Amino acid sequence: MVTEFACAKINLGIDVPFRRDDGYHEVDMIMQSLSLRDTIIIEKRSSGSEVKLDIVSDEGSIDVSALPTDGSNLCIRAAKLLLEDKGIDTGMDILLIKRIPFEAGLGGGSSDAAAVLRAVNYLYELGYSLDDLMRLGAGIGADVPFCVKGGTARLKGIGERYEPMAAGASGVPLVLVKPDFGISTAAIYNTLDSVADPVHPYIDALESAVRSGSIKSIAGAMGNILEDAALPGYPMIASIKSEINSYKAAGAMMTGSGSTVFGLFEDEKDARTAAMNLKKKHPTWFIKTTTTQNKAGASP
Repeated sequence: MVTEFACAKINLGIDVPFRRDDGYHEVDMIMQSLSLRDTIIIEKRSSGSEVKLDIVSDEGSIDVSALPTDGSNLCIRAAKLLLEDKGIDTGMDILLIKRIPFEAGLGGGSSDAAAVLRAVNYLYELGYSLDDLMRLGAGIGADVPFCVKGGTARLKGIGERYEPMAAGASGVPLVLVKPDFGISTAAIYNTLDSVADPVHPYIDALESAVRSGSIKSIAGAMGNILEDAALPGYPMIASIKSEINSYKAAGAMMTGSGSTVFGLFEDEKDARTAAMNLKKKHPTWFIKTTTTQNKAGASP
C-alpha cells in the first residue's frame, strides 16, 4: 500500500495567444502548487485485474456524489495507462479523499491523476522518472504534467512545456473562495474565441515578479485572460474579488477557468480574518485558507 498527496494549484497568470490549427489553444501561464491537497491511497488487489476507485469527502467538506468512479475518472485512466504501458495485468484499489473542490480551476482532477501516476510507479517499482510521468500524463490532461512535479513553473504550448522556476515566495498565505457554481472550461474558451480584441496579460513581467519574491509585485503583475472572458456571464467573479480585496489582500484573481477566486496576502492573520468573515457572509461556499508550496505531493 502507498499513500500520495495531490496538491491544488492556482494560476498566477494565464495568457492564450491564439487558437491552434488542431483546435487546441496555445497557452502561456505560470502555475503554483498549494498546500491544500487530496490524499490518494493505493493497494494492490490479491486477485483480478479490476482497478476500483472509491471517493470520500474529508469531514464532509465537499459533495463527491457527482464525481464518476468508472473508467472516465482521471485516476483510473492514469493507473491503467501505466499498467498497460508496462504490460501488467493486475488490479488495485484506489481511495481518493477529496479536499479540493471540483469545477473550481484548482486542478483537483489533474493533480489526483498525477498523484496516481507517482503512486503506481512507486508501488509497482516501474522505474519511470518524473519526466517520463509528465510525458505520459500529457495524454490524460493538459494540467497533469505540471501536477506531476508541481512547485512554481511557467507552462507553454498546451501546457506540456514545463519550465521550472525557483520561486522567490514560498509559504505565501492565500484565501480561496469558490461560489456555489462552477464554470465550464470549454464554454469559457469558446467565449474567448469570440472576443475581438482580448487584453493579453504580460507573463514575462509576472515571471520577474514571482522570481523577486515580492507579494505586492506578484499581485500587481497577475492577469488571467480567461477571467476577462468569464466576467460578462459571471459578474459575481468581480464581486468576489472586491470582497477579498476589502480584507487587506495584496491582490485577487480568478484561477484557471474558474470559478474559484484567490486572494494573496502578506500577513497570515489577515488571510484568516478574511476567510472567517467571508464564510460568515457566504456559509454555503467553499472558503479556505492555504499557502503556496514548492513541491507536488509534499506535506504542507
